[in-house]
Amino acid sequence: MQIYGTHFMDIPHRYVLWDDRFMEEPSAAVVWANHYQFHGSEVIRNRRVGSVCVLWVRRGVGDVTVDGRRFAVGAGSIVLMPWMHEAIYRADAVKPFEIGTVHLVPAHAHAQVVEARVAHLPGDPLLDADFREGGALPRHPVLLHRSTPAEDALVGIAEYAVSRFAGPAPDEAVMRALGRLLLDEARSWASTPPPFPAALRAMMEYITRRLDAHPRLEEISDVGGCSSATAERLFRKHTGMSVQSWARAQRMAEAAHLLRSSSLRVREVALRVGFDDPLHFSRAFKAVHGEAPSRFSSPALRP
Repeated sequence: MQIYGTHFMDIPHRYVLWDDRFMEEPSAAVVWANHYQFHGSEVIRNRRVGSVCVLWVRRGVGDVTVDGRRFAVGAGSIVLMPWMHEAIYRADAVKPFEIGTVHLVPAHAHAQVVEARVAHLPGDPLLDADFREGGALPRHPVLLHRSTPAEDALVGIAEYAVSRFAGPAPDEAVMRALGRLLLDEARSWASTPPPFPAALRAMMEYITRRLDAHPRLEEISDVGGCSSATAERLFRKHTGMSVQSWARAQRMAEAAHLLRSSSLRVREVALRVGFDDPLHFSRAFKAVHGEAPSRFSSPALRP
């Protein structure tokens, strides 16, 4: 069979026949991406958001309520918010979080130009536009702690999207290309069962939100609703480390991140990851990373 001189079997699957012409099926598009630093105790509420939102916490502490489900989040947390969600953000009074967000329209008609904005205000015609749809992603929020290559890939794409939206809005081809990449990652991420038991995830989250402190084992196990012995058993089974060894590893990883991505001095970084003595911090850091923090943070090592 031939149509307009083209073999029917050669037609890409993303095209369908309709009304005597080819119409391209809707495809995903990223319509906004940014970082936002909250101030202490700041609260933001968006009652209806016309996107699937991927949120990740870059640093700090707070909580996010999505469609009535409240999540305590800290550095490393990722939240996937469903299509047409309600979101309430509450920043911690002392360590307010900095977040990244990417807003995805899973199915945007090709006949309509993609606008680089998120529909979220009452009366915005884009909220009920038939050319923006939610697709087949889950209709419930998902919380994970960044701990697998799939989640690293998702955040990597999202961070790149932020860089593209930092200046003038990217052109439509870029927004749709980012949308396809992000949608593929979000689908696999949302369909993948959590890698750790709920009790272990809760304890990990508690530790990573308090890297400047040294919570006792009993305090950590209480968060997981288990005994100290069970907490140790869970950590060793799933991470190969004791509770305190895992906590130290997170402090050193956060210290490396701060040294390479901020202008904080070594002493300031040490305090943020729970070391009052810079010399003690330097020794601990070198034991893990193989060089002193002052060398590690040199400008030559920064991107």
